[in-house]
Amino acid sequence: MIYTDIKKGRVGICQLPEYVGDTVRISGVYSGFEEYWRLSDHRCPSLKIELDISAFETLPKTIDKAFTDAYDNYVNSSLLLDVKGVFSQGGSNGYGHLGSNNAEFRVIEFVSVKKVKSL
Repeated sequence: MIYTDIKKGRVGICQLPEYVGDTVRISGVYSGFEEYWRLSDHRCPSLKIELDISAFETLPKTIDKAFTDAYDNYVNSSLLLDVKGVFSQGGSNGYGHLGSNNAEFRVIEFVSVKKVKSL
């Protein structure tokens, strides 16, 4: 489920272009294969979001384990993320591996991370 309650600081993934540079909270599925991962929503398929976690020198063990497990089992695993961060768009070279994504979400706080089966 993608949340849209703006009053609580939560916005839907498809609404993110309206909040460039703002700190917002989103929930969504992070999935991919090999080095091509993205946060996306089937309701706005052209929006492909790189997840930037570089603000964290090290991730908490449970979050690191969830990411590692999902990456190692990408055929049948995704992550359900509830995160706070800042959205950006318009990078001339794209975002992520080989510029395969057209936007970026810089995470500043993990609210929750849960490994789920890929859809």
